[in-house]
Amino acid sequence: MAYCANRIGDGPAEIHWIVEYFETYLTKDGGFAFLDLVTQSDVIGYLNGWRVKFPWISGISLIKGVGDEIIMPEGIVPLVVETTNTVLYKFSENGNVLKAGVLNPGFNVLGLDANVLFLNSSRRLYTLEVRSANLILTKEITLDIDVSTARPKPVLGSQAQTGHPLEYRLTLFIDGKPVWTNQKTIRTIPLKIDVKPSTLKYSFKPDYMLNRDKPNPFNSIDIVQAVSTLYKLLKDLLAKRKDKNAPPPRIETVQDLTLNFNSKDFDGLEYMTKISMKLNIKNLPYRMVVPKLNL
Repeated sequence: MAYCANRIGDGPAEIHWIVEYFETYLTKDGGFAFLDLVTQSDVIGYLNGWRVKFPWISGISLIKGVGDEIIMPEGIVPLVVETTNTVLYKFSENGNVLKAGVLNPGFNVLGLDANVLFLNSSRRLYTLEVRSANLILTKEITLDIDVSTARPKPVLGSQAQTGHPLEYRLTLFIDGKPVWTNQKTIRTIPLKIDVKPSTLKYSFKPDYMLNRDKPNPFNSIDIVQAVSTLYKLLKDLLAKRKDKNAPPPRIETVQDLTLNFNSKDFDGLEYMTKISMKLNIKNLPYRMVVPKLNL
């Protein structure tokens, strides 16, 4: 249909059907065996011409890892965008542009700040716009995040022992002189909690449980550095494969990802937090940019 629209000079219909071909039918065809050889060659050549310029996003996903190795750099959630051609892009949340620039053919990573995402369960709505020439495609990306914390019921140790004492002192001053003082000591009982250790190969520690000398958590992650670390981790994993003659393992990407990691509360007691993420992608209507004419 796109080819036919092109032959009769119907530009809007051509764009409509070529977007359908890439976005809905994912470039699948029936081989065009019903056409004569000359027309087959024309149609295939026409489509190949679009392949080298269409801003096609072939996949948006989350990184799980390489083989059995889980990959989750500290502080970021890697969002993978795979594209077939070089395109301009704009990545936004609720109308606010988070990132913009160029996506290169292949594997691109947009780092999302885990400190913001993992504070609580939520639904995040992003928009990814990509442009080639005058054609703009838009993807709506929904990321559902479920944060649950497993705090096992504390079990008293076999023998009651006193822990570190906590001392409180209150003093009343009149005219700069202490006239009354009261002191109280509380002793804590050590608790035993059985928590499985984290299975993550690379430690993932969202640091929203900040130390006093750390900056605001919403500004604490250097996304550029974190994404660079991700690429280094992937490169190291590929280089360490046992059989050097074997093809490199494929980076596994998923739409659903669950992570478990251990943390400690202010009393030093360990607990496990489970993060479940689900990614959904929706194609929004395409747009054509009409060049302005200087009169």
